[in-house]
Amino acid sequence: MSQASDPMLTLFTLHGLAVSLRDRADTISERAEALLTHVEGAIAQQMRG
Repeated sequence: MSQASDPMLTLFTLHGLAVSLRDRADTISERAEALLTHVEGAIAQQMRG
């Protein structure tokens, strides 16, 4: 049986890809949250004058 047709290997590969995508999404979410916080702070400062 070749590795490409091994269902267990396919599941582990898909799991690894899913974990990698989740980690990337977490990183992007953290960066977006930091940017949003900074922009909100700048807006609040601008409104205060």
